[in-house]
Amino acid sequence: MNRFSKGVTGLILMCYAFSALGQKATRVPLEKENLYPVNREIQLAFDKHKGSLVQVNALNNPGVVWINNLNFKSGSIEFDVKGRDVLQKSFVGIAFHGRNDHSYEAVYFRPFNFNAKDSVRKSHAVQYMALPNNDWPYLRKTFPGKYEAPVKSFVDPDAWFHVKVEVTDQFIQVFMNGDESPMLKISPLEKSFNGKVGFWVGHESNGTFSNLVITGGQWVKK
Repeated sequence: MNRFSKGVTGLILMCYAFSALGQKATRVPLEKENLYPVNREIQLAFDKHKGSLVQVNALNNPGVVWINNLNFKSGSIEFDVKGRDVLQKSFVGIAFHGRNDHSYEAVYFRPFNFNAKDSVRKSHAVQYMALPNNDWPYLRKTFPGKYEAPVKSFVDPDAWFHVKVEVTDQFIQVFMNGDESPMLKISPLEKSFNGKVGFWVGHESNGTFSNLVITGGQWVKK
């Protein structure tokens, strides 16, 4: 490798290093004044293992618990979540790039499909969607198998699991329980922009959330 090539390589590595340093991880306090529920009621609790909890009740139609004063474009979103093993009544995940209560991207899970014996159901364990134009029925019919995936190993559908969603302009990757490889990797269906982040639950679904950590976002405490 000549001197010029070494210099270019060093410059590239320095850029990556500065980029990584600029990605600040923020643990968002799960306090009442930081949360704005839409079509849901919430209760705050504390667990000696998980810390602060946000418990979301079940109602008809989807609901979101937005995080006040948080803007997110790219980086990562991590959280712990617990659903339940009840067929068609446990859809839990995260909404991001929210422009309003009906326009956002989301990644969510169907715990009742985690260990399904039916291979079709099992393949529908995790789902990406981009509302309002790319809801899950349209994506499944038009792009079967592209925007959803199975879990890679046994996961108790009634237990806590950890989620990491990495978001860039080119890709959205979903990791579960510390796996090194993503269970889902897709190109986003919306142009990346700053937007809201919130805990998401589906029709007739409740859920419990904890340990929200945002990297690359901007949360302003007021």
